[in-house]
Amino acid sequence: MQFTVITADEAETPYDGTYKVLDNGVLHVDPDDGGQPIVRLSPAFWRQINEPRKPDDPDNLGVY
Repeated sequence: MQFTVITADEAETPYDGTYKVLDNGVLHVDPDDGGQPIVRLSPAFWRQINEPRKPDDPDNLGVY
């Protein structure tokens, strides 16, 4: 899946892979490319995750 993470300094970083937000607020990004490192961002550093909108789902805002 493709998504973008916006950080506290307003930088946008695109990722191809999967993500989950851990119970402690840490964002865990697991890239599709096995050669890329796993990314973990503290809750103080990341602000928003944007996913592409799905045209067949009008209720999907694509922002978390």
